[in-house]
This record gives sequence, structure tokens and C-alpha cells, in this order.
Amino acid sequence: MIQFKYRFSCLTLTVKPPKTVMQPEYISVGCNRDTRASAWSYDNIVAYAANKMIALFKPTDSKQRGVYRTLLGHKEFVTKISVIHKRTGKDVQTIGMVSGSADGQVIIWKRQGDSFKIVKILSDHSLTITGLSVLEDKLNHTVYYLATSSLDEAVFIYQFNEEFLNESENGKFELDSKLSLGTKYGMNETFQLLITLKGHENWIQGLSFGVFNEGGEANDLVLASSSQDKYIRLWRISSRNVAEAMDDDFKSLQLSTQAQLFELSLSTEKTMKYSVMVESVLYGHDDWVYSVQWLPPKAKEVNGKIEWIQENVLLSASSDKSLMLWKFDDESGVWNNFARVGEIGGNSFGFYNGMFEPSGQSYTGAFYLWSFDGQKLEAEPCITGNMDEVRRCEWNKELGYLVTVSKDQTTRIISECDSAWYEIARPQIHGYDMQCITFTNTFQFVSAGEEKVLRVFATPKSFIKTYCGLKGINEEEYKKLEGKTSFVGANVPALGLSNKAVSEINEKEEINSHSDNRFNNEFSMMRLEEIKKAPLEHHLITGTLWPEIDKLYGHGFEVFSVASSNDGSLLASSCKSSTAEHAKIILWDTKTWKIISHLAGHSLTVTRIKFSPDDSHLVSVSRDRSICIFKRNGNDFNLIKTIQAHSRIIWDVDWFDNLNFITVSRDKKIKIWNLEKDLPTNVMELNDSVTCVSVAPVNNIFAVGLESGAIQLFIQRENRIEKYLEIDDDHFHASSVTSIAWCLIDKRLKLASTGSDNSVRIFSIKYD
Repeated sequence: MIQFKYRFSCLTLTVKPPKTVMQPEYISVGCNRDTRASAWSYDNIVAYAANKMIALFKPTDSKQRGVYRTLLGHKEFVTKISVIHKRTGKDVQTIGMVSGSADGQVIIWKRQGDSFKIVKILSDHSLTITGLSVLEDKLNHTVYYLATSSLDEAVFIYQFNEEFLNESENGKFELDSKLSLGTKYGMNETFQLLITLKGHENWIQGLSFGVFNEGGEANDLVLASSSQDKYIRLWRISSRNVAEAMDDDFKSLQLSTQAQLFELSLSTEKTMKYSVMVESVLYGHDDWVYSVQWLPPKAKEVNGKIEWIQENVLLSASSDKSLMLWKFDDESGVWNNFARVGEIGGNSFGFYNGMFEPSGQSYTGAFYLWSFDGQKLEAEPCITGNMDEVRRCEWNKELGYLVTVSKDQTTRIISECDSAWYEIARPQIHGYDMQCITFTNTFQFVSAGEEKVLRVFATPKSFIKTYCGLKGINEEEYKKLEGKTSFVGANVPALGLSNKAVSEINEKEEINSHSDNRFNNEFSMMRLEEIKKAPLEHHLITGTLWPEIDKLYGHGFEVFSVASSNDGSLLASSCKSSTAEHAKIILWDTKTWKIISHLAGHSLTVTRIKFSPDDSHLVSVSRDRSICIFKRNGNDFNLIKTIQAHSRIIWDVDWFDNLNFITVSRDKKIKIWNLEKDLPTNVMELNDSVTCVSVAPVNNIFAVGLESGAIQLFIQRENRIEKYLEIDDDHFHASSVTSIAWCLIDKRLKLASTGSDNSVRIFSIKYD
């Protein structure tokens, strides 16, 4: 039993003064792997759980901006999201949102323009939030009820008004593994368990209520439930007035249809009796059914009144890689699956959630979007993002695209097309968590995962065609770029980790030799097609691999850092180490891919390596808190100086010019150095540990990333460091910034950042 208590409170808002800020042009981050971790509002805003953040995007936005904002507030992974709607006549507005996280915290957000602001944080639960549901009071449209469930085996019920200023504090009741119905009528009544619906044979993952009026005076409720037993069950809840239905009628009904009955006292004089029965059991999925959702009702004018009409259309999402649309057939009286979308084969995984307008959220963190013209469903490009920490980003400065590597074992390429940024290729889908990457030239990069091997990749012709098609590059320029590449594409053999090159000569053989393999067939055909719009998720997974042309062996432990000389002739790499022997930097010849030498100087893991702009010097920083400076001697380098530079681990280093460079450390200090001096020429201490740094190609501008997720921009002026530009707090990462990189594109500076919050962000700066 629950006794309701109420507490009223007022909220005070603090308004910060306006400041000159940078806005991101692009944000990508994958959706958390959880059911009901996303919600689509009536006014075309999708909110989804992204690490500890909530990401917002508009799927049908003509500008195709993708994610335009991430909301910070949760301290742990966000697990559930529900949007709060307000109906006024025929109009539906999104006025707020509720989110829950893995630490049991629930946040109520208020809508402000295209964003949301925190107005209340609820901390009644002690464990992960497993369910959220918001209900608008049908009698008083300014009052809402919020129900939350958690792994702590409790359900809390809250009441708040439209301004989110009033809150009611309620008790909790214990949960079991069955699906239960409870009621509350009147502000001071208690919840009572009425009946338990048995039928599912495994965990129930999804619930959705639909309200139907099929010619009768009373509305029937139909509860759709989905389960790990692969079935969907539809439970019809019908009501009858006591004056219209005698007890004998109900008894005979219960015997003939096995309906369960219960009574609800609306007042001392009025009692309603309800029957609950299984209307249908839907089977079509081959694996767990994670979510079900009814088609949102539409407003229609009936006899001068606005009524919301619910259609008999249900959307289900399953881990069998498919979404299904179910519709009731009036003629046959049965439910039919009239549309099925998703993936067959390939490397894709199942769907965690389905939302109308029909969209699915996949296991890989990507979103799938389909448009429906009344006859068929057609796939449309949608947002993509990493599912785990993004560890490094690098620009291809000649072609102007960004490449990232992530702990989710993928390498991704992001490019600007028609004033919007898209993921256009996934050149490496690896079996190890990715760690670092560098370009040796415009058409070749070297990457390493958490293994002892570095891998060399070459640009295929299929990528050049994709890139040129999306960028609108003319045929002549396309032919020039294509002429600099040797391979058509790449394929991954069964049980293999290496991307096997597909050349023009053996392309036909590749297709024939794998004619029974749908993945390879689809890959081979799609690689030769010209792409005019952003690739779909299944194409990114199966059709955009780059050929691996070499492997570099030499390190005794997992590779940690890699860097290429500016002329592309040399490659330097380091691995994790706790001894001086393994802390040596290996220098490679990029023409032969043979080891030139081992550069000794550090005693622990070398965290970052950078060549000077003229390649005359190489600087490295380490966990041992020291800087090593090497001077070039032909194709080799000699150690000329070691400096004990910081009091904690040094995370990153970059060059201003051929003489001056900058280091950042966990000791919260930024230090600028000159090759000819042993002491720093400038020191600046921040309020947080500094995790990465990058110097812009113009004006001595540099950016630093902090452990808190903040990014700060400075400018070096003679003997002082000044703040350059601000980035709005709303666009900070939710946790540590892992890398920063600059690129000059069309006279604008592009700043890319990656974070352990799984996100990639690109900012644009117009410099003087």
C-alpha cells in the first residue's frame, strides 16, 4: 500500500551573462545499448541516451544537421528517456522530458526552444532506472504523473504540474517478475494490485498502451507486451457499467473467453467492472522482442468535438535485426505483419527500440530511418556514432576529412558535404579496441589497436568515388584522384581480421568465389556504384572497408602512439611499457616498412610523439613525466636532450614552429618550450588535468582538452598566453577529452575533438 504525500517547492533559476561562444558544426555519438533509450516527439525531435548525455537531433530536418546538442546532467550512463507531451485541441506540443540513469537518478527537463533545461533531479532510487512513463491527467491537462522503476525493486509515482514546480513524494511497492496492473483514483488514494497477467515465458522487455474506440461508448485499452520469448501479446481491457452488465454475464464471459475480471470504484455510487483477456499473440520475430509501440493517435473532429483516434498499427523491434509493422485486418479478423525492415546478414546487430515516425535504434548505436509513402518503406540516411570511447582523431589535410579510431573497434571517416557533416566510410572494423592513427600521405594511413601490430591501409577507388560523389567534384578531378589509388576495395575473409584487397583484375573472381556469401556479393556490387547521398548504416558496415597492405611487427606490448613525419617518409611508434627496454620508440621507413632504429630515452610508456614541421626534430612525452628531444641525422634520429618537465604524467605535445613546442599534463599545467632552453618559456596552470593539446596552423592559436570534458582555446602572444575563444558549456564533452586536431579548410579553422563520452565534435572558427 502507498500513502501519497505532497511537498511544494519553488525553483530559482540563475541566468548567466551572454558570452562569445563557438557552436559545433557536427556532433556524433552512438545510442546506449538499452531498451527505450530514445524517444521521438511530435515536433520532430529525437532524444536518445548517449553515454552520460542526452543527444538531440531532428531526423527530417532539411538541413540534415544530425545531432545539434548534447545535454549534460547525469553522472552515469543514461538508460531511459520519455518525452512529455501536452495536447491542446488538435495540436500536440513537447513541453518536457524525463530521463533516468544507471545510478538511479531521474531528471525532469523543461523544453526551451530546441533544447531542454534541468528543473528537477529525483534521487529516490538507489539502482539503475529500468522504466519511465509519463501520463497527462485527462481531467486536468496541466497535471502529469510520472512512474519510475528500478533494479532496487521499487516503483515511485510522482505528480507535477506543467511548470514542473510542484512535486509529490510517494511511497514504493515491491516488484516481481510478472506483469501487473494497478490503479489509483483520487489524489489521496493508494495503489492496489488488481490482477497479474500470465502468459510470457521469459523477461518482458516492452509495454505500450493503445486507446481504442470502435463504435462503442467506452474506450477499450489494448496493452501490447513484448518478451524475450519472441512473442508479442495483446491484452484487451474492456469496461462495462454495473447497470448495464449483470454478474451472470460477467461470469459467463469469464468461462467462455478466460477473461480476468476486476472492479474499480469510481465513487460511493458508481462502480465499473473490467475484463482483461488476451486478444492476440503475434509471432514473427526470430529473437528477443525488445520494444513495441502503437502508432500515435491522430486528432479528428467528430460531431464538433476533437477526438484522438488510435489506429490498429503496432511497431515492434527485435534483436533479430528487424522491425515489423503489424496491422489488424478487419476482413479476416487477425493481425498481420504487413511490413518488415532491417538487415539480413552482414555485421549488423539487432534493434533495441522502434519509434514512430518509423525509426529503429540498433545494437551498434546507429539509427535507422525509413520513410513510408503509403505503399512501401524506403531507407533514408540517418545519424551514426561510436558506441565506446573515441581515442584519437586525425585530419586528412589535403582532402579535408576527419578520421577517428575508437574503443568500439572501428575506424570512421567523417566529411562535409553540402554544408553538413556525415560519416562516409568505415575503413576498419577490427577485432581489437582501436588506439591510434596517423596519415603517412593523402592516400594512406597507419592505425593500431590494443595489439602489438601496426596496420597500413590504402585508399580504395570505391572511397574516392563515394567522396567525389558526395562532394560534387567534377569528373576530371575525380579521375585524377582515382588514378592515385590501386585497389577497388576490400573484403574480410571468414574468421579473419585483415581487410583483403580487391583489385580490378580479381574483382570478378572475388564475386564468383563468394557467390554463396551475401555479404561479399553485396559488398562487391556496392563498391562500384556511384553514391549520391550519405551512405546507409548497412553500407558503412559492409561496403566501405579499406584494403590492408602491410603489417608492422616490432613492439613487445600493445601499441599506444603513432606519428608520421610531415614528408611521409618516416613513421614513429611506441607501445605500453613499464621498462626502458620496451619504452623505446621504433622508427620505420614508410617505403620499405622496415625498422630503421629504436630510439631510447624514456623508462615508461611514451604517450605522444610529434615531428617538428620541418622534420628536423622529434619530441616525445611519457608516463615517466619527461620530454625527450631527438635530432635528425639522415634517416635516423639521435637523442639530444631529456627534460623532467612535469610532476605528473605528460599526456600530449605539439609544435608551434621548428623551435617552440607545448606540453600538457595531469598536473594541470600547460608549458611552452624552446629547443635552445632547458626551462619553459611560459607556464599556465588550469583548474583541471589537461589531457590533450593541438596547435592551429595559423596565429599561434592552440586548444586544450581537459579531464572534465571542457575545451579551452588560447593564443600565444610573445611571453604570455591569452584566452582566445569560449566554447559553450553545453557543448563540452561529458567526460575526458581524448584528442584534439585542427585543419584549415576554405579559410576556416576546423577544430575536431573526441572524448571518452563516445562523441566526436567539430567546431568552425573564422580567424582574422
